[in-house]
Amino acid sequence: MSIKLKQLELSDKDFVVNVTSRFQPYSDYNFLSMWSWDVRNELRIGDLNGNLVVKFNDYVTGDPFYSFLGDKKVGQTAGELLEMAKAEGLKAVLKLVPEECASALDQSRFLVEESRDNFDYIYPLEEIRTYSSNARYRQATASFVRKHGQDVRELYLHDQSTQDMIFKLIDLWVDNKLKKAEQNNRPVAQDEFSNEYEAVRRLFRATVEHLADVKSFGVFVGGQMAGFLIDEKAAPDYCISHFGKVNVAYAGAMQLLMQNSAEAFKRDGVKFYNDEQDLGLDNLRASKSAYGPSKFLKKHTVSLRAR
Repeated sequence: MSIKLKQLELSDKDFVVNVTSRFQPYSDYNFLSMWSWDVRNELRIGDLNGNLVVKFNDYVTGDPFYSFLGDKKVGQTAGELLEMAKAEGLKAVLKLVPEECASALDQSRFLVEESRDNFDYIYPLEEIRTYSSNARYRQATASFVRKHGQDVRELYLHDQSTQDMIFKLIDLWVDNKLKKAEQNNRPVAQDEFSNEYEAVRRLFRATVEHLADVKSFGVFVGGQMAGFLIDEKAAPDYCISHFGKVNVAYAGAMQLLMQNSAEAFKRDGVKFYNDEQDLGLDNLRASKSAYGPSKFLKKHTVSLRAR
């Protein structure tokens, strides 16, 4: 069994959203996220039994794998995708399978395992807006405002000067990462940071219509951008984080940006903030956990049980 897969294009948004809108907003299936991070034009999508099928490349290893989102003939779909993977010489494992899909599988036939490194962190929007139970971040934002003021501005992502400022901040972030890698005597892969630039460039190439639900903010110190955040309303109750970087010299800048974003999305009826997964990276897990997630959007690996 095989299906016709196609390269992801901006014109595919309606097809993707038609499926994803019926489920919780898993970050991997968010259209803008898929579009932005498909930096090598390798991602493929298709329809199998009325479900959205995606051929991803592993975020860490780059190895291709299949996944799907949907509620039509779920067991048949999983079995067919595993057969396809095997026929193509891929490892016969589906990854990033959302909880709704995984829970519908016959576990006497399928081995279904949680993939903790890929759980999406979900925060109550009101907690991000006020940090009412997080004294550390309340103090960090208050300290930032006392020292540097509260010059937070909404950004227009198709403005060239805005794009230039964002890339300048990414440059700063990369330099900081390279210095830390050198201090720790850690080799750096050639594309470890180049993907970040290209993903943001791809986002900027999306049309105004594709970015209609995106809100972006920058915080400025002395007229210079000290941080930016790009979020999107991804479902009636959810917004999702796409990109954000700050100058590490300004403690509290990211917390202030998230607070302003939460305030804006509250006016749109949003109740939850999806901060995506940590990929098993210790520093990311620590920073995301510090915001106090109220729940996770769980994803799983799926394979056939040995008979």
